[in-house]
Amino acid sequence: MIKAIATFGLDLLEPTESAITSLNGFLAGILLGFDPTRAADLDASYRLEIDGRRFEFAVAGPNLTAAKQSPAVTLTAPAADLIAARLGATAAESRAALRRCKFDGADADVDVMRAVFQLSGDPGLAPRG
Repeated sequence: MIKAIATFGLDLLEPTESAITSLNGFLAGILLGFDPTRAADLDASYRLEIDGRRFEFAVAGPNLTAAKQSPAVTLTAPAADLIAARLGATAAESRAALRRCKFDGADADVDVMRAVFQLSGDPGLAPRG
């Protein structure tokens, strides 16, 4: 249901400066990409730092929930890049936006996060901390 609401709201999103908010970055960059089938056995917490605003949450199996432990991965990115990564006009624009995002965590945890939230168009796109 959250994904449907995010999709509806972001369909109305125009690429104006006032629409580039940390919340829209979270909705577009993370929630829209969540694939519960890839998260079936996952139990991990994550932190996002988007334009100075912190979002913490967890994946418990196929569900998103409140963070319960230290984050396995911290993703730091501008809202504009997260929005462009998901909704970019071209594949090249999306890949370039993802390259500017910074993932901090163990390689295996970063790979799982990128797979579950569909944040990897090509291997090695996003730099690690």
